[in-house]
Amino acid sequence: MIHVKYPGKLYIMGEYSVMEENHRAVLCAVNRYLSVRVKKSDTLYIESEHGTLVQGEHNLPHVKAALDVAQLYLEYKGISFSNFEMRIESELDDGMHKKYGFGSSGVVIVAVLDGILKYHNVDISPLTLFKLSVLTQVNMNEVSSGGDLACSIFGGMISYRRYKSLPSSILDVEKDWENLEINALTKSFDVLVGYTQKGFNSGSFLNIVKAYKEHNKYEYEALVTEAESLVQSFIENPTRISCINGYRNWMVKFSEQVGIEVETVILNQLITSAKSLGFEAKVSGAGGGDCGIAVSINKDNTQLIKVWRELGIEVLEGVV
Repeated sequence: MIHVKYPGKLYIMGEYSVMEENHRAVLCAVNRYLSVRVKKSDTLYIESEHGTLVQGEHNLPHVKAALDVAQLYLEYKGISFSNFEMRIESELDDGMHKKYGFGSSGVVIVAVLDGILKYHNVDISPLTLFKLSVLTQVNMNEVSSGGDLACSIFGGMISYRRYKSLPSSILDVEKDWENLEINALTKSFDVLVGYTQKGFNSGSFLNIVKAYKEHNKYEYEALVTEAESLVQSFIENPTRISCINGYRNWMVKFSEQVGIEVETVILNQLITSAKSLGFEAKVSGAGGGDCGIAVSINKDNTQLIKVWRELGIEVLEGVV
């Protein structure tokens, strides 16, 4: 039996601006995983808590897209496809199907691709797996910045710079991607994660951002240039956690100019309560729900945990 597992991701900084080519973000893998187990079978069968995929029928679009790309890659390499049985299990959402924002749709693409290829005795580099995962998103018309995929594949804390051009075929997987950089960083600070009890799909916000960019080109470019400067400063010295607050302020300004509510009432309470106790804090991800983070260096978080729980925030201890 083949068994692979990959972690979810958490944005430290770089949200929104990393959607632009040649811009950077910092992400950290979480201690929650999505696992895939693959074994021999006469028929194709894939099962997860969200549904099943059998030959000809499915209700797992991300799994089906990853399967299609895996088959393309096997064909490209001259390897015959063999049926299998696959079981997908995830710790990224809790038993009540809460969506924490750990990037489960990206992780399932990564894990399914790797599981299928390993089942066919194909070992690929992390970079090739990343490129295949991006191609899968392209085929679904659900392209992320790629930072989520890179974080799940490479693990730990990384700096990520977005590539220039989207891949259009399996041939692009073998090419160098201009501007793409994925580098390991040393995490020298502590992160406490708070969940607002409200999941959020970032797609609606990204559509609003896209429209703003089309009608306010110069203002938008100035905003993302400012964000890039903050992220680069942090990458150069990851102990400079004051950059977290700087990026939080940027996200507030960005949301006001673009017209989206990144900081909901509860996210604002999460952040301001953390800051009042001496932590750096911000939204993690697109905002509108999901999680916020409090960052510190060797600081006791007992009081903050108490305050967050009193606010109705679920504290996800030990996630990072």
